[in-house]
Amino acid sequence: KKSRQYFCPPNGFCAGWRLKTEEEFALETGNRPKDTRKYKLKRLQELVLFGTNDAITDQDKYIEELDRAQFVGLLVQMLSLDPIERCNPTWCKTHEFVTMNHLQDFVASKRVRRGIEVMQRACRREKPMTRMLLAQQQQLKYLQVLNQAQAQREQLQQQLKQQQQQQQQELSWSLHNAAQSSSLNITSATVCTV
Repeated sequence: KKSRQYFCPPNGFCAGWRLKTEEEFALETGNRPKDTRKYKLKRLQELVLFGTNDAITDQDKYIEELDRAQFVGLLVQMLSLDPIERCNPTWCKTHEFVTMNHLQDFVASKRVRRGIEVMQRACRREKPMTRMLLAQQQQLKYLQVLNQAQAQREQLQQQLKQQQQQQQQELSWSLHNAAQSSSLNITSATVCTV
């Protein structure tokens, strides 16, 4: 009953439920929704841009920026509308944000060590079967990435070959044209001397 206050049911225009616009909400309720958000984001990726606490060191600010970028990357994958692109909970445990591999160079930082301890405690709760399935999924992802890299490499090699062939053709044409113009100059010079 309450969901219809904020959502529109599926109809001819929309296949699934959707949030009502501000105008639709105001027409039905007579109230304009109050926007009390401190931060107004147009895209999830803008979350990385917000400033950090000024009291922390430059290294901690850099670590925070790296961590936020990985966090936003994980959120984007988790909230993907396409079920094929959306990551599952088991795979999320292998993401850089959870494993904290992106911060391996900063293990000396107390902040990073605390974060690693928390993530390790959270990941210890998995069952052995989950770990085995996770390893298979990681191997599959690795093979997919490897295949994509190989396809990109082959594509780049083809482009390079095409560019080399084009350069060779241009060179042969320019040599051919130069040879023709020099033979014309030689024949015109011999005609002039005769």
